[in-house]
Amino acid sequence: MGGVVGGPFWVFIGCFLLALLWRVLNPSFLHRAARDGSPGLARLLIEAGADLNATNKDGTTPLYIAVFLEHGETAKTLIDAGAKLTITDKDNVTPLHSAVAKEDLTIMTALINMGFDINVKDQNNMTPLHAVVTKGDMEMTKALISAGADLNCKDKGGNTPLDVAASEGHGDIVKALIKAGAHVNPVDQGGKTPLHEALYKGYPDIVKTLIKAGADLNLADKVGNTPLDVAATEGHGDIVQTLIQAGAYPNPVDHEGRTPLHEAAKRGNPDVVKALIQAGANINATEKRRQTPLNLAVAQGHGEVVKVLADAGADLNVQMSAGATPLHIAASNGHLDVVRILIDAGTDLEARNSFGLLLPYIS
Repeated sequence: MGGVVGGPFWVFIGCFLLALLWRVLNPSFLHRAARDGSPGLARLLIEAGADLNATNKDGTTPLYIAVFLEHGETAKTLIDAGAKLTITDKDNVTPLHSAVAKEDLTIMTALINMGFDINVKDQNNMTPLHAVVTKGDMEMTKALISAGADLNCKDKGGNTPLDVAASEGHGDIVKALIKAGAHVNPVDQGGKTPLHEALYKGYPDIVKTLIKAGADLNLADKVGNTPLDVAATEGHGDIVQTLIQAGAYPNPVDHEGRTPLHEAAKRGNPDVVKALIQAGANINATEKRRQTPLNLAVAQGHGEVVKVLADAGADLNVQMSAGATPLHIAASNGHLDVVRILIDAGTDLEARNSFGLLLPYIS
């Protein structure tokens, strides 16, 4: 009788223990310990044989979760136990990328010291150095540089860490990267250099740092824009002066045949126009549609720029493809103040366009 009763009982106990063991060794428990930040539980599970590198449905390991949630002690426990450092999630993000995203210097340093590949790339080909530079974290940047991070690696857009630092306005990091040996003139997929990036955002101090480090002042991007074109287009008068004084060529031509003076005139920036003229810009340069800087300024109604150009000797009667002169353009657009400026400057009142027409009627 006792044997009959005892048999099922021990079978039950055996099944219970097997179920318990399965639950202990189930990856979800170690993931839960990582999620909850419980190094003690993690150690018990590891000692019981839990798989350190098991992945959940999202493709993440316990180490990735611990790092992502900033559970440093738990992450260290997993690392010390031998968790693989090269495992990524479904987006190819590694524990190191996660540590960087959380700006956790302690975990990042631990991963590096354990031999983690510091140049590993995510789905956008960004390395940890790209990421810390984007955040502007100088301490983590220095740590990665000291560990031997590739200073010139490129992401999917062809951007190096220096491109990123220049674009984000992180001047101290720009200096640190250059001092460490970063190339000053890398070209991204659009043909832009770090100098272009700094100019688009208007960071004069970074521009000066790059120039001092040997940035190419006349390198054009894929649409023909040099750094001076960018500065003129964006209206950065002080930076225009800096570039010119450093030796930038004042008459580069982009794919539309326009010079920096065309861009400055079109945007109505008299200070930039004056600086370019003083630097030797061709005041009567024509682009593909035969428009001069004066034509563009007149069309936009930029009276102050028109006066600067007229006073500097711009051709007041230059004709476009349809034979229209600046006076025709000003009158057609109703820019009466510009018409007066041109008349006072001595424009030809009898000039006719290609159709033999004089000025349109102005109310």
